[in-house]
Amino acid sequence: MRSFRSVAGIATALFLTTSVLAHPTIEKRYDFDHNGIPDECEKVGNGNDACLLDNGSWTTFAAATATSTSSVVASASPPPAAVSPAAPAPDTSSGQGTASGMATGSLPSASDFGSQNGTSWTMEYVGNLNYSGILGTQGLQGDKARSSVVGGKTIWNFGDMDCPPDYTVCGFSMGPAMYDTTGDFTMNTKGIANINDALFASNYSTDGTPQDSGCSAWGMDNSNIAAINDTAGVVYSWEMYRGCTDNPAGVNKGLAVSLVTIGDDFPVATRLGPLLTDGSAVQVGLLAVLAAENYIYSYTVSGSNVLVGRVRPANNAPFSADNYEFLSSDGQTWVPGIPSAADAGNFNMVTSQQGGWGCSVYGSAMYSNYFNQYMLFCDDYENFFNFYTSDTPYGPWSDQYQIIKGVQGYGSMVHPGYSPGGSNKVLYISQGPNTVFDVWKVTFGYDD
Repeated sequence: MRSFRSVAGIATALFLTTSVLAHPTIEKRYDFDHNGIPDECEKVGNGNDACLLDNGSWTTFAAATATSTSSVVASASPPPAAVSPAAPAPDTSSGQGTASGMATGSLPSASDFGSQNGTSWTMEYVGNLNYSGILGTQGLQGDKARSSVVGGKTIWNFGDMDCPPDYTVCGFSMGPAMYDTTGDFTMNTKGIANINDALFASNYSTDGTPQDSGCSAWGMDNSNIAAINDTAGVVYSWEMYRGCTDNPAGVNKGLAVSLVTIGDDFPVATRLGPLLTDGSAVQVGLLAVLAAENYIYSYTVSGSNVLVGRVRPANNAPFSADNYEFLSSDGQTWVPGIPSAADAGNFNMVTSQQGGWGCSVYGSAMYSNYFNQYMLFCDDYENFFNFYTSDTPYGPWSDQYQIIKGVQGYGSMVHPGYSPGGSNKVLYISQGPNTVFDVWKVTFGYDD
């Protein structure tokens, strides 16, 4: 980071205890590689659990017997992680542990937490995202920045990047991607001078061209990446046409899914076939995607609704619309297929928030090793960053809590791969829009 300063009271974070939610089983709630993604685990009898490690082997250990998930990670004795994501060194000053000594915490009530800004939790502005090479000197900017870990590599993918004052300085890219090879929020640009040389997901041969519809340019709005194994992942893209004579807002084309692999200089996104939907479908995964419990979960905002879908990661299942299912608004029934935007209200996830969700478009999803719950983050009206908690990846979700308010930003994202020691006691958040990305550090002090 280039600069460090504390900001007292500039943001407010609110959290909720979810004791009213159903207690989950221990199954698949461990995270031995500390990447924010619960491992694939199963009960094997005689009080033991077994979990699949990154190297393909299984480890068996005595399962935690406590009645609360708050003791699950701490009571297990996991082996060292086979693959560690690029991240800052553990911050011993913050008090969190690692592996079996990892700190866990319990959320207070919403009303109590709201008054504890600056005491039981702190937020600091810690600088900006940086870039190597000439792009690092030209004020490279964009509207959102997502990070993911695939094959031990930290991949950042962005939206609509250029250098001020316009595209003539370093070009324009609707969705580039780069590695952070140092673990300090500095993207390795490999010396390129035009940002579109790092273009990530792109169109497919059967997608047509913008000119077919009286338009002039492509648009590709990308999710974060969900790992499907140790060497590959998938990214979801909403494809559109821009610069349209008869439709200034653009023309929606539909959903694309690309296979993500580790290239020598930049990550590679490869389309394996045509669009999965047309432009009438919900924009799958634009809020976030998350690999958890042997599924890829996709979170989508459509109007005032927040939807969750899922697909198995194996056997190329993510590349066919027939393999997806979405949770009905009853919170119980999984319905095959990808819904239309017109039908989104029938698939709204359950939240206890009065008045429903406070989500605009983008966000992040993760499993918190610190709070032992899933967390779903989303931004709202460029001034608020909210989150919800649940014992499962699909709800029911808690009331809405604001981790940031009063600080203008857009495309706010959480980056759990940078949490020191993997405990998620500390989280980093990036914010745009259309300027350099600010980075904030949130530290929780609710240790059990």
